[in-house]
Amino acid sequence: MQKIKMLSITITVGLFLILMGCSNSSDNSDSSQSENQLKVVYVSNNTWDSVFEYLKESFESENEEVEVELVPISGNNEEDQRTKIALMRQSQEKFDVVFQVFSSLKNDIDAGYLQSIDSVREDWSGYDQIVDSLTEPYIADDQLYGLPISATVRGMFYNSNMFDEAGITENSETWDPESWDDIKDAMQQIDENFEEKYPIYYASAKASGEGAVLQSFLMFLSGTDDWIFEDSKWIVESQGLYDSFKWIEDTREYNGTPKVLTNPNGWQTVQYEWMPNEEVGMVLEGAWITNSWVEGSPGECEECQDIYKLAPMPKQNGNGNAGITNTSSLAVSSTAESPELAKEFIKHALTKENSIEIAGILDQVPVREDALESSEFKENTPNADIALNLLESAIYPPSDPNYPTVAMEIQEAMEKITVQGQSAEEVMKEFAINVERTVGEDNVIRKSYNK
Repeated sequence: MQKIKMLSITITVGLFLILMGCSNSSDNSDSSQSENQLKVVYVSNNTWDSVFEYLKESFESENEEVEVELVPISGNNEEDQRTKIALMRQSQEKFDVVFQVFSSLKNDIDAGYLQSIDSVREDWSGYDQIVDSLTEPYIADDQLYGLPISATVRGMFYNSNMFDEAGITENSETWDPESWDDIKDAMQQIDENFEEKYPIYYASAKASGEGAVLQSFLMFLSGTDDWIFEDSKWIVESQGLYDSFKWIEDTREYNGTPKVLTNPNGWQTVQYEWMPNEEVGMVLEGAWITNSWVEGSPGECEECQDIYKLAPMPKQNGNGNAGITNTSSLAVSSTAESPELAKEFIKHALTKENSIEIAGILDQVPVREDALESSEFKENTPNADIALNLLESAIYPPSDPNYPTVAMEIQEAMEKITVQGQSAEEVMKEFAINVERTVGEDNVIRKSYNK
């Protein structure tokens, strides 16, 4: 079986290189790049294409002798794109700057795919402006291996018109839920007042991929007294896990439709149709969804920014807000032929001006303190003040080699509840067995819980 697996990997890598038009000979010293050439690999979509085209143009304008080659990696989804970058790394393809996914950071450092950029921390004054909590995870063995260039925050978008009509709020007053009970009460009131509209949508099936984990499950779990990872081990049974699964069970009748939940493009239905047509009361998502309504987008909606307001996701029983952040970052590849130039490119991406510009393109939050405090960010970014509040309470998902596998088990578990109708208790037991089978008995923790 092991030989079959190795053969499969070899064939996959070989096919990938053929499709990319690469060969070992083209990646070696026979065609080494000039010291003024920079090769930048990143995951491609409309907004990230805009970010990197902006960075290429601005960096080349400040460094006229430099040529930046952008290598966009396309795919059917984020997992597909990550796989392609992983195959490029395994084949030792040469590139300088790489768009680094946080969840794979530790694994990539351990595998030797990244170079230390600790000199940036030591010699660049701009480093002190970056929010400490956002840089800490990029330090391993007291060495810096990357820098975040933007951060995501998540919260509850609510339809202020529907909330007023249902009596949840009055005269478009701000809704500030204090606990999960407040959200459930709002679902019930919307359900009672609007026959053909959906009380809430949150991703809760395999079709949403990691989005179901980051936008939904970990948002719930971060509001309990438990977490998913502790002392380098995975927690597979706990009160917080049970309560999070139970919350999904208790609210599944209000959550979208099975057809949308199990559709990989279901989010488009929600953001491009349901929200502009005011067919949904609440949507638990990232603050970036306002990009869905801008002029020229498929869900263009001039009024949506005023109709859908952003509220923090409260903790289970009050006492603050819950939240998850995930950063998009840049690192220097271990195969870089221009590592010093690569560091300059990363510093360029993180100037105050560029930090604000990138956050604006992505509808995310800049990672520099001076950018966060700037009038340019606050005036040009929807929900800026709330986004800052969410960033303060947000935590990172685990950075561990087994995270992608555990994330898939979470997706499976959520779908068993929302689509198949299983109970929280059944699902958590299956989740515990499956994760333990994957990571090993010595790498899991079971805590007591009450039903």
